[in-house]
Amino acid sequence: MEKQFGRSAIVDLHPLLEADGSRSKWQDLIPRPYFDPKTVVTRNANGEIVSRYGDVSWDYSAQSQDGISAQTLYFWRAPQDATDHALMGRLYEQNKALSWVIADHGDIKTFRTLYAYNAVAKDFCTAAYRKGIDLFTLLNDVDEVAALCDEMIEPELYATKALVRALWKHRRKLLDSNVQLQHEKIIKKIRAAQANLPDRKQTPLIPSRIYCSILAGLLDGLDAIESDLDVLLDALRKSREVNAEIKKRLPPEAKRFEFHVERGKELSETAQQLHAQGWKRSTLHNFILGKITTYQTHLMHTVAAFSGMRVGEVRILPLNGVLETFQDRGKTHYVIKGYTHKLERGGRKATEWVTIDQGHRAIKLAIRIAQAIAYLYGGKPQKGQEALLFPSTHNPFRLMGSHVFLRRQKQLTDNICPKILAEDIDELNRLELERGWDRNGIEVGKRWPLAMHQLRRSLSVYAHRSGMVTLPALKAQLQHITDEMRAYYSDGWSRAVNLVFDKEHFSHEWNAAKTESSYFGLTGALQIAFDEDDDLLGLGARRMEQVVSGRSRQQTLELVKSGTIAYRETVLGGCVSTEECKAMPLTPINFECVESNCANLIVRSKRLDLVIRSQESVVAQLNQDEKGSVTQRLEAEHLKRMLLARDRLKQAKAKMEAAA
Repeated sequence: MEKQFGRSAIVDLHPLLEADGSRSKWQDLIPRPYFDPKTVVTRNANGEIVSRYGDVSWDYSAQSQDGISAQTLYFWRAPQDATDHALMGRLYEQNKALSWVIADHGDIKTFRTLYAYNAVAKDFCTAAYRKGIDLFTLLNDVDEVAALCDEMIEPELYATKALVRALWKHRRKLLDSNVQLQHEKIIKKIRAAQANLPDRKQTPLIPSRIYCSILAGLLDGLDAIESDLDVLLDALRKSREVNAEIKKRLPPEAKRFEFHVERGKELSETAQQLHAQGWKRSTLHNFILGKITTYQTHLMHTVAAFSGMRVGEVRILPLNGVLETFQDRGKTHYVIKGYTHKLERGGRKATEWVTIDQGHRAIKLAIRIAQAIAYLYGGKPQKGQEALLFPSTHNPFRLMGSHVFLRRQKQLTDNICPKILAEDIDELNRLELERGWDRNGIEVGKRWPLAMHQLRRSLSVYAHRSGMVTLPALKAQLQHITDEMRAYYSDGWSRAVNLVFDKEHFSHEWNAAKTESSYFGLTGALQIAFDEDDDLLGLGARRMEQVVSGRSRQQTLELVKSGTIAYRETVLGGCVSTEECKAMPLTPINFECVESNCANLIVRSKRLDLVIRSQESVVAQLNQDEKGSVTQRLEAEHLKRMLLARDRLKQAKAKMEAAA
């Protein structure tokens, strides 16, 4: 079947006008709009109307991450060879109406989502025109939709499902009452097409050797930036000021070459200084701006590497108030304060991440750059705007352009990513990740194809593998919505190479003394059995008590060394399994172990009571502030399961004692 769906089908489009340029003739052919043309679609930060339904495009720039970047929704335009003007007008209106009901009803949609849905709707319009039918007729044709779905990738299938469901949900507004929709049959066809697609690829984990090399390259870059930044920012200031001074000094009729001659004289000393940073013959001002964006991109990756932030979260970090410190156990700790769009259905929400000295250094350097840009720009923010930590070099309130970022990221990859060796591929294969990873570009002899999201996942995996970071801590740090997503990012952790970069780190001693640590942890836990104010709950506690009580310390230690018995501490007590646990805990208590009455489970009653009291406080606060929210329901369910777990454990202990 000839491919007729996708971007290739709509490359040659003409404006919504007649060949003679007459707009009135064309508008006479457009059918009556489905909704009032005066309906307000978007407003700016000041509440002023920006777009109405009747406009030929809708402006969503106020909803961009920085509040001013262009975000525009355009609707279908007919191919160059189109002749059926009546059908053209109908398709245009149907495209607009379907996009509007999606934007105006149900869950909040980000512009990116709306844009994707609208793009697929426009593809369907092109396919419909070539078949001589309208959009709604095509979306209700089971066989035609199924044939088009066979050519789609996953995001297009997802958008198609949304379009079909929107048409069904708003059928009374969009369709004649006698139209019979084939909604369920078409959804089944879409799901079948989704099932035939390859498994979704997981963000690749960076192999340990390459990960260490990348982190080392990022840290080396901090040293270079610190040494060069004063000269570069001074050059930026002089370049801007000299431009303004020369324009005032030269007469209006002055030639362009005269301006460059004067500029060269004024900046001769600056040019000499920049030779050491790589400037040769290109335009000096452009070199300065390029160097700054190179530094910004390097710092963005460093912040992501040492915090676990998403690329979108790094890009919208604010300049003012981005860093905060606190003292704990005599040491200073650093918190990055910013925003995420992942927790509130696409809406922006303030949040924070913990970082370490390296992340703190990167933030401080980025602040110096952003402050220089803000000072030279001199403008004031509009309502809803704030200066960014990683802004465009031309505007402190605007995001760095995506094309600039990607170009600088490619340069960064070439500088800090080593070439892939066979041992790196072997390490990836050993991980046996459930969903696999995208191997595009991951080949021996090529440089590792770094993407910022890989830094996030690799931090999660290696931090958890170190034994020093728990999964609940990862949930808070990585701003995950669900436990499943948190586990997804740490998938493969147990088989990943353990990375500890400090030779003096305590985890080296801990790893070298696992047997003794297991023994002392076990005997220490069993001492609780003689504490009348605390109980050891679970089958594992009774079994270990029986094993240890009749043996000397040396005999017990030998059993641990031989692998006959084992013990590792958990949040609520311990586990005495001598094999790898197949149900790793995703919450403070492993409900799978409790509900299956696991023979290896040990729970300290005091710890469980403390966790339950803490959870009761959380639920009570959520009941007061966010009753009915997803968070409230999840935390309430968590509490319910903990209470049930405690009852089961105590009942089991009572039965064992009665039987004894």
